[in-house]
Amino acid sequence: MSPGEQGKRGLVGAELIRRRLSPFKMKRIVTHSRLATVLGSSLIAASILILGSQVTDELAEYMDGEEAGGGGVVYDSEVYEVNNYGSNDNLLVRRDRDRDVPESELKTILMWNDAYGVRTYDIGHGREPFYKYKCPETRCIATANRSFLPRVEDYDAILIHQRGIDWKDMPKKRSPRQRWVQWVMESAQYLYMDISLLNGMFNWTMTYKTTSDFYLPYGRFHQIKPHPTGKELEEYIREFGERNRHLANGRPSTGYNRTDLRAAWFVSHCATQSRREKFAKAMRRHMSVDIYGKCGAHHCSRKNEKDCYRNMERHYKFYLSFENSICDDYVTEKFFNILSYNVIPVTFGGANLTALGAPPRTHIDAISFGSVKKAVQYLRTLARD
Repeated sequence: MSPGEQGKRGLVGAELIRRRLSPFKMKRIVTHSRLATVLGSSLIAASILILGSQVTDELAEYMDGEEAGGGGVVYDSEVYEVNNYGSNDNLLVRRDRDRDVPESELKTILMWNDAYGVRTYDIGHGREPFYKYKCPETRCIATANRSFLPRVEDYDAILIHQRGIDWKDMPKKRSPRQRWVQWVMESAQYLYMDISLLNGMFNWTMTYKTTSDFYLPYGRFHQIKPHPTGKELEEYIREFGERNRHLANGRPSTGYNRTDLRAAWFVSHCATQSRREKFAKAMRRHMSVDIYGKCGAHHCSRKNEKDCYRNMERHYKFYLSFENSICDDYVTEKFFNILSYNVIPVTFGGANLTALGAPPRTHIDAISFGSVKKAVQYLRTLARD
C-alpha cells in the first residue's frame, strides 16, 4: 500500500511588508520537528478505532459540548485539562480518566522497528504519553518490547516505520483482528524502496497526507480568536506598521538592517527531486540569495539553530522555505519553523497552504508566479514598500 494520497499571494500595497510581518496571525502554530504531539494524537486516534464502539458512551462526557477557553466555559482545572492538539479545539478531558483500568483490558500498540535510530517514535512507551498529550482515550499502552505479550499476534496494533523496514525482520504471524499501521513522513518522491511490496500489507496509514487514516502533518494551525475584518483589520495593520517600521526599513538601535533585496536559505540537501536548487540559482541572477550550510558559502551551526534564525531575521526580509519535493500536502518544518520570526517565507512546494489552514498573507508562493523573474520582481516591489 502506498502512502495515503498552493497560497494566495495577497495584495500589493503600501502596507504589505508590515502586513506580512505582522505577528497577528490569529492562530497558534503547533510545530514539532520531532512530531511528538501530533504523533500522540494519531496514536490515540488509532486506539479509538481499535477500541471500537465501546468508546462512544465513555467519551461522551468529555467530548460532547464541554469546550473551554474561547468558548468562555468555566471548568475546574484540578479535574479537567484542555486539549488543543491535532484537530481538537478546547476539548476538556478529565485528568484521572481510566486510571483504574487494569492492564489486561488495555489495547496494546507495538512499535516494531527503528525510526531514525530509535523506537520511541517521538512519543515514548507505556500509558503516560496518552496522558501527557491529553488524549481523550487512555485505555491503551505503547511498547517497543516485542516480548511484552507472549506472541506478536497478540498485539492489537503494530506500528511500522516504512523507511526502517527490514524484510528479514518483519512479524511472522498476524491475527485477523490485528491492525498494521504504516508510518512514513518522507514525501512520495523519497520512498527508498519498491512500495509495490507493501500492497495488501497495512490496514491503516499514518502520513503527512490529509487523506491518511491518521493525518500526521509536520505542523498545524489552531485559530485562537476570530480574524478581524474590514476597518478593524485595516486599523490594526496601520497601528502595527507605525510601531514596527524597523521591520521593513531597518533600524540600527534594534539590530535590524534589512534595506537590501536579500533572502536567506538554510539548506544541506543540495540536489533534490523538486529541483529547488535550480530555482534558487535562477533567483540569484536577479537578487541576493545567501545560502547557509553544505550547499552555500555561509555557515551557522545547527547546534545553535535559534541563534541562526534570530540572526537571519535581523538581516533578511525573506527566507526560502523550499521543499525537496513537489507533492500534495507535503509541507515541513522549513515553512512552520520560520513563522515564529519576522521574516516572510517564500514557499516552493506542492501543498495548498491555504487549504491546510495557513492564515492569509503569511507566505509568498514562488511557483504561482510562473517564472523566476516575475517572482523576484514581486519581492523587489515588497522590499521597496
